[in-house]
Amino acid sequence: MATSTPDNEVPNASPIPKEAEKPPIEPIRLPTVGEICRQDIWNNYAVRSVFSRVMGYNFYDRYF
Repeated sequence: MATSTPDNEVPNASPIPKEAEKPPIEPIRLPTVGEICRQDIWNNYAVRSVFSRVMGYNFYDRYF
């Protein structure tokens, strides 16, 4: 059988997949003073409980 393609080329072969592009890597950095303060405030039990009650009340009041 005669083919029109050279012996080293495979018909209908997909090209070799290239390495997927990776997202840029962000360098590790220390948190700022403001970020630390916000985390400390949010981790306070009283702040979280008040916030959840206010949000829960607004949700309940609005939809029920």
